[in-house]
Amino acid sequence: MAYRTVISAKKSTPPLLRQAHLMAFVDLLRKRGAPVDRYLQRHGLPLLCDDPNALVPLLRVWSFFETAARHEDSKLGWLVGAHVGDQNLNAVLVRQLEIAPTLFQALHRLVRMVSAEATDLDIGIHERRDDVLLYTHYPGMRETPGYMISQSYQLG
Repeated sequence: MAYRTVISAKKSTPPLLRQAHLMAFVDLLRKRGAPVDRYLQRHGLPLLCDDPNALVPLLRVWSFFETAARHEDSKLGWLVGAHVGDQNLNAVLVRQLEIAPTLFQALHRLVRMVSAEATDLDIGIHERRDDVLLYTHYPGMRETPGYMISQSYQLG
C-alpha cells in the first residue's frame, strides 16, 4: 500500500530562498575564478551580505544559477551539490536530521521542516511497494530559468 506525505511550504510573494544556497554557488564560482560579482549585480543580488539565513528572491537566484551555468559550466548545480553537501542547510534542520534514529525518520523530518530553507517548495515522500521516493518540486516553475540547475544542486 502506497503512503504519501506531502508538505507544502508557506507560499510567499515573491518566493524566497535562504542565502546560504546562493553562497554555495558563489563560493565554488569564486574558487574557479568566475566573475561572480558581475553575475550578482546583473541579477540584483547582494554582494556583501554574509548572513546565510538572510532570505533572497528565489527567481533572481535561479536566474543567477542559469547565467553562471551558461557561462561557466553546464553541470554547475551538480558540482555545487557535491562540493557543499548538506553544509548549507539551516543548522536547526541539520540537528533534527542528525538526531533521527533512522534515515527514514530523518527524511520525514526533512519534509516537515523544509520551509526553513525555501518558500513555495513542495517536498514529499512517496512510499511504494519496494522503495521510497523523496521528491522536491516548485509547482508551476519547471520552465523557469535556473530551475533545473536548482534541482540538480538539491539532489547533489
